[in-house]
Amino acid sequence: MPRLDDIEQFKEVLDSLGSEKEILSSMGEELEDIQPPEQGLSSDLTDLLGIADQEAETPQSTEPEPPPLPAEPEPTPPISEGEPFDIADLDSLLKTDQPEQPATADITTEEPAETAPPLPTAEPEAEITTAPAEPPPIEESAATEQGPIPPLSQGFSIDLDKEFPTEEIPPVEGADLAEFELPDISDITEPPAQDKETAAPDLEEDAFAGLADLDSGVAPPPEVPQAEPPAVAETPTEESFEIPPLETQPSEDQALEPPEGEMPSMETEPSEDFALDEFALPDFGEEYGISQEIPPPEEPSMEPALEPPVQEQEISLPVAGELPEAVEDLKLTEREFKNLQQTLISLPRNLKIIIEELIGEKELKGNNLRKLLDLLIEGQPPREIAAFVSTIIGKKITLPKRYEKKTGIAFEREKESLAYIFKRKLGPAFIIAAVAIFALIALALFGYQFIYQPLAALSVYQEGYDAIAENKFDYSVQKFNEASAIWDYKDQYYRFAQAYIKKEKYNLAVQKYETLLKKYPYDEKGALDYAHFLSSRGDISKADFRKAQDIINQHILDRELFHYKGLMALGDNYLRWGDADNTHYEDALRTYQQLHERYPGEDEVMLRLLNYFIHVNNPVQVDWYKNYFRDKQYTPVDPEIYARLAGYLIDRGDMEDVKDILSKTIEADSKLPESYYELARYYDRLHQTELEKMVLEGNPETKEDDLPEIFKKYFEDNPHKRTAAERVKKYILTYNMLGEYYYNKQEFPDPTEAEKYFSQAITLYEAARRNKEVGVDKEFGKIYANLGDIYYYVDEHDTLALEMYTQAENSLYNAPAMKYKKGYIYYKRRDYENALLEFYGASADLRNNHAILFALANTLYKRKAYSSALGNYIYLLGLLEDEKNAIAILRPEDNPLHNALMEKYYITHNNLGVTYFQLSQTLSDPEKLTQALVELENSAEIFDVLSRNPDSMARLESTKTATESTRVKKPAPEPYANMDIIMHSKNIELIIYEDLPMDIEQKRFRKKDQL
Repeated sequence: MPRLDDIEQFKEVLDSLGSEKEILSSMGEELEDIQPPEQGLSSDLTDLLGIADQEAETPQSTEPEPPPLPAEPEPTPPISEGEPFDIADLDSLLKTDQPEQPATADITTEEPAETAPPLPTAEPEAEITTAPAEPPPIEESAATEQGPIPPLSQGFSIDLDKEFPTEEIPPVEGADLAEFELPDISDITEPPAQDKETAAPDLEEDAFAGLADLDSGVAPPPEVPQAEPPAVAETPTEESFEIPPLETQPSEDQALEPPEGEMPSMETEPSEDFALDEFALPDFGEEYGISQEIPPPEEPSMEPALEPPVQEQEISLPVAGELPEAVEDLKLTEREFKNLQQTLISLPRNLKIIIEELIGEKELKGNNLRKLLDLLIEGQPPREIAAFVSTIIGKKITLPKRYEKKTGIAFEREKESLAYIFKRKLGPAFIIAAVAIFALIALALFGYQFIYQPLAALSVYQEGYDAIAENKFDYSVQKFNEASAIWDYKDQYYRFAQAYIKKEKYNLAVQKYETLLKKYPYDEKGALDYAHFLSSRGDISKADFRKAQDIINQHILDRELFHYKGLMALGDNYLRWGDADNTHYEDALRTYQQLHERYPGEDEVMLRLLNYFIHVNNPVQVDWYKNYFRDKQYTPVDPEIYARLAGYLIDRGDMEDVKDILSKTIEADSKLPESYYELARYYDRLHQTELEKMVLEGNPETKEDDLPEIFKKYFEDNPHKRTAAERVKKYILTYNMLGEYYYNKQEFPDPTEAEKYFSQAITLYEAARRNKEVGVDKEFGKIYANLGDIYYYVDEHDTLALEMYTQAENSLYNAPAMKYKKGYIYYKRRDYENALLEFYGASADLRNNHAILFALANTLYKRKAYSSALGNYIYLLGLLEDEKNAIAILRPEDNPLHNALMEKYYITHNNLGVTYFQLSQTLSDPEKLTQALVELENSAEIFDVLSRNPDSMARLESTKTATESTRVKKPAPEPYANMDIIMHSKNIELIIYEDLPMDIEQKRFRKKDQL
């Protein structure tokens, strides 16, 4: 409790807070000074006991009388072995929920006392009605100044003159109490200390006999006879009991050592076994100077502690804190009290402290108190007591492990009970049987639910999957639905969808993906696979890029905005979408940049950026990323992007890093066919025919490792990747590369083998176009052109050749050489109009080609467009003149190329002279006739040089004149024949060299190139 000085200081601090004084002053008021309560004890015993303002006519005694003793003597709590019993703790144990107040002596009256004034506590007012009753508690302020009354186990150090002033206290009217005077405590002499061995047996007579002299001058009230103390039982010799002197405050470890038949010694050394959590009940009589005989302690049962005598008698323990008329007596027999104490001793320290606090300080009362005492008396296990106390305090009490088990005595007692027999002998059998039955039922249910049903479903799934291979698609759908009703396997959706894609049943694959995402809306693999299928299936015109975007957003990115794989798939979808609509290239770049910012330095993102710049044909950025990965020591390789990079560099003619890139690609994925395809192209560009053949054919004996076979196996192992347009394209072009090798690159061409590969490539291309896997591409058109060349050159089947060339043009292949061949076929058929169109188409890209110019001029001449023909002949003749002049030493007799050049020279002069002659006849222009003769003479001179004998230089002996018949081939060369016709005005049509070279690469203007 706080002292008066503390209260004054607190009041000053409280008054200084806020502005209460200033506010009251402004209102003309003053702060009320709260006076402290009166201190000290009243001279009236009734004030001391908390009963104030008795009626004025009540006679008061000149001397205070002690309160009456209880109707039955209260036995001293038992002394347990090994732990002294603290009586003050029992007093706390039996208190009710009233505020803690020191107990006072009962006031016995013959007539009902007047209603007592309100107590200084928060409890409601109570009346003292009958005797004997427990006196009301002393005010808390008074108890605070006096200090707490220590338990008997700690000894007394009370100044009785201060605590109980000797001034006269008027007696209560009608109480008829005997007058008494407080004895002089100084007269009490300390008995000699005794040994532990002799002190214990003397307790049988009177353990507290020496305390009776304290009240020798006071007689008990006549209405309440003094009860005889119970017989004292023998105390064990191992322990001793001693009451410390009143003037001394012993330490907490001191034990009570009562001497034999007299006042315990004040200087006895404390017991070493004394515990801090001892349980003690202070003596009411000694507190107020009243002597009361207390029976000596009994032998402890378990641990050292004070025990009451084993004599069977009831102990009336009033509930602390209640007024006399509300007192509820808790009557315990000695055996019950002994059992209670033994149980407390056996409890763990933390539980014991909480129980003492509940009963002693927090004043537990009512049913909780009664039930707690019952548990302690019955000796229930610590865990049950702890469970009940936990419900009171509202938190769990954790017991040490050694207290979880019962004591040997409790266990033996429990073994004799019927419940134990049933539990330990009969119960286990029932439990085992019940557990076995339950286990069998659970096992059966578990086996049916998690073993039989999954296996049965897998069997039905397999039956449906096998039906796909047999093209029984409706049956496979039916079996899949049956199996999913038994057990829904998420992986089966992927499996069936891929099988349908392999069989090109795309609508069934879509149904499986849609059902999967409906049942598992956040399935990452299903959403990514479905989006990839929609984005990369076949021709870009059939790819559903928008739906793929919606699937990725709905099932992945809406749940996780920066999902790594989701953003990657979205960027790839935009990139493929950009191939169809280049506006989406920006979306792809933005998505990849977002990934790069979110995951900086991630090589997979850098590879995606490289792939993007390849698609948009940005060589600067491609070179930067290529060098970045080349210079990086450790980097992951994406085989598909690396193969695309190699193809991009080959198309650009940059061969420096191609082989190293392809080596890494093949090392990362030896089954990727694009790697071998680009490697074959690499060797083709370097004209390394034998290495190209090794890549294309693989093992020449078994042909198992040839490039087409690698493509086939890859498609079988990766059906969901089969529909990638770029991969299908390369697969088709592989057959074209093989056909070109056998037709053009072997030392001895094999047109038959070449025709077989060209035909296979065309078949695959047409099937892919029907399935919308690929679109129109000039590289596919070249396959038709290659097959047309075989018909054109080898078979001389102009019709089939023209058909193949037309198909090539429909596939956007418009090479000048093929157009010239089409014009040649039309020219042979004398379809000069179509021939002229084809030759004009060829000359648009190859304006200076000798064969195209010559064919174009001849066709114009045949169409009688002499002026146009004249212009082309003159232009061609100028090109030939420049080429001839570029040769330092012209040796046509020794050099075939020089000979071919001079042959073109005289043929062109001849046709040019004939054209001049036709213009002179049409325009009646003599000058044109003269020019015609000049050109024919030049042609004849060149022919004469080329036709002379190389050794003798003699001219050829041939007729110099033309015959009359125009249907007979002239034996004389055309220049001589034409000159003879003009000079002699013969009615014969002039002759031109009308044969054309078969292709634009031919060196001579003849049908067959003889070089």
